[in-house]
Amino acid sequence: MSFITSSLIKSFVGFDALFDEINKVSELKEPNYPAYNLEKLELDKYKIIIAVAGFSIDQLSVEVLGSLLIVKAESANNFQDIKYIHKGIALRPFIKKFRLESNLLVSLAELKEGMLSIYLNRVTPEETKPVTIKINS
Repeated sequence: MSFITSSLIKSFVGFDALFDEINKVSELKEPNYPAYNLEKLELDKYKIIIAVAGFSIDQLSVEVLGSLLIVKAESANNFQDIKYIHKGIALRPFIKKFRLESNLLVSLAELKEGMLSIYLNRVTPEETKPVTIKINS
């Protein structure tokens, strides 16, 4: 099933790749582990917060590959000798991927109180900024 209707598509020219990408993303079955928030801090500033309680800084990695932000966690702890009465804390490894707009750059990643915060800034290239043209008389 297509996320974008054909009546909407017919008024756009040259957006084929974008619409294909949106359709692919809409069909993904992404796991909800770990929990995360996406925040818009200012006009050009964003923050991704991922709940990573139980993971040490050595078990986490954040990398940007092209337009893909990849957050990974490896579980180095082996709790096989522990006999749980109840095991509700998931410390399983994960890979979380976020597609970034081409002008978004990761400026900082920090781990505080079990929350991994990743800060992103939009950088507008000079050639795309509005130019005011002086009108001569």
